[in-house]
Amino acid sequence: MENGRPLVRAAASGLTCFVDTRGRIRARTAFYKENYLVVDVPLAARSTLYTRLGTGFPPHSASPWRFCSSEASYATGSVEGRTNARSTVAARLSTLYRQLRRAYGTQGWWPIPGKARRRGFDSLGYHRELFDHPRAPADRFEVIMGAVLTQNTAWTNAAAALARLREAGVRRPRDVIALPLRRLSGLVRSSGYFNQKSKKLKVAAALFARPGALGPAGAPAREALLAEWGIGPETADSILLYAFHVPVFVVDAYTRRILGRVGLIEAPRATTRSSGSSTARCHTARPCSTSIMPSSSSMPRCTAGPDRCALPAP
Repeated sequence: MENGRPLVRAAASGLTCFVDTRGRIRARTAFYKENYLVVDVPLAARSTLYTRLGTGFPPHSASPWRFCSSEASYATGSVEGRTNARSTVAARLSTLYRQLRRAYGTQGWWPIPGKARRRGFDSLGYHRELFDHPRAPADRFEVIMGAVLTQNTAWTNAAAALARLREAGVRRPRDVIALPLRRLSGLVRSSGYFNQKSKKLKVAAALFARPGALGPAGAPAREALLAEWGIGPETADSILLYAFHVPVFVVDAYTRRILGRVGLIEAPRATTRSSGSSTARCHTARPCSTSIMPSSSSMPRCTAGPDRCALPAP
């Protein structure tokens, strides 16, 4: 910005964008999504005062100092403005989280149906106050299988597939690896896209079959998960957060729908499929994420239009 030149940035996994000569982002792509930009980049020939003189001015040159002071004030104001905006969004998110938790209570995600009715677990495997689960390798792998099976379907369908897997004695990666693909497809039929999901389970099983991979410190890198076929951003973040307690906030269709309804983001169109995730991290990522994951069809829902949808006052 000091030199009056535009900036074009291309990144493999970060932000690809075009920034104009005033430091404003004019075009950008989403994080972790394959895409491209087509922009007109002006080739500026003029030079700015900063380009010509740099940061060293003669003592008697009062006018340039005043100019640079105003430029510095402008830049500082922009940074402060962005900081204040982030603080405002963070405060509204915290308020939203408290409202949701007060209205619905903790949800106990991710459910571990294999531990249903055991101490601290309800009949469906939800553990509403036990945030240190899963602890055992088999329970972690059940969460991982659930994250794959719930893709593009309701959780009830994925839970039914998990129940059939448990009945067949499939609890660990080696069980999935040893099972014939056709047999595995039949067991997960209730989850939909069963031929594809059986192959995805094979991929996940191979990834977590190595020694220590399902231990407390076995969490893989997010990039390693995304490099595997069949594991997208939302599935990867669900595995990291709910199976290994890595503080990653999972952004899914529910997140976008709620934040759009209360005006924190642009409301998604009804015909647009939402997918993806955020790597924003915080110490409350797990309870925050679980507060927006609906686990009961009896929960009250807002059916009004976006301009009339509101949560109770804090």
